[in-house]
Order: sequence, then structure tokens, then C-alpha cells
Amino acid sequence: MEKLGVIIGIEKHKTLVLLGAGEANNCGGCKLHGICKPDKTGAVIEVPGRTHYSVGTPVTLSMNETRSIIGAFFLFIFPIISAILGFMLFRALGFTEGICILASIGSLIASVALFLAFERLFLSHIRINPVEDPEKNL
Repeated sequence: MEKLGVIIGIEKHKTLVLLGAGEANNCGGCKLHGICKPDKTGAVIEVPGRTHYSVGTPVTLSMNETRSIIGAFFLFIFPIISAILGFMLFRALGFTEGICILASIGSLIASVALFLAFERLFLSHIRINPVEDPEKNL
């Protein structure tokens, strides 16, 4: 998976890359869906770590397909499974339905918190490479 962008900022521990406005309008099909911060001018990706490329350099962002699928699983599927298992566990222990629903919500929140804790791990696998011929690709 590769996305075209331009480096717009380099901070102490992250590199900011702006994807084109066309990219921001096509968020649903993007492998980085839910990770970037969409904007009217495009989507800004905060990649952990500094890069040795300068601001304004056209780049491609790439990530291993397997890692993006694992990230999507933990972002979308795991919270649902966690909520269902939380409900079923508390129901099996004999709690009332109201308590089981609260346990389900608690499991859902815990799974999202777990993803946010490991979000930096997923983002650290995004690679920044310069575009060979910027006029041709952008």
C-alpha cells in the first residue's frame, strides 16, 4: 500500500505528511483509515520519528499489507468481539442484564484503549520514501 504526499513539518519525534485532497475524500478505502487526521486541504499523517528529508519533499508512505490488516482488525473487529465476550462472561457468572450491558461497554472501552496504547506501534511501521519523479506522480 502506497500513498503520495508532501512533508509539511518535522517535529522532535514525528514527521507530518500531507496527503492530497483527493486522498482525504477517499478515506473509506484507505488502509490508514482511522489513523490520519483529515483536513479540508488533505489528510495529515503523523509518522513517528524524524526523517532526513526536508519540508516540501514529495514522498510516498508505505506500510506492510499484513500490518495494516492487523491494525484494522484491532480497530474495528476486536472491540465488537470484546463487547460480546464481556456480556457473555458476566451473564455466565449470573449477573443481571443491566450489569452485563455495563460490562460489555466496559470491555468495548478497554479494547479501544488497548488499540490506542499500541497505535504508535502500528504507525512506526510506516515508511517514508522520496518520489522519484514528482511531476509524473503528483
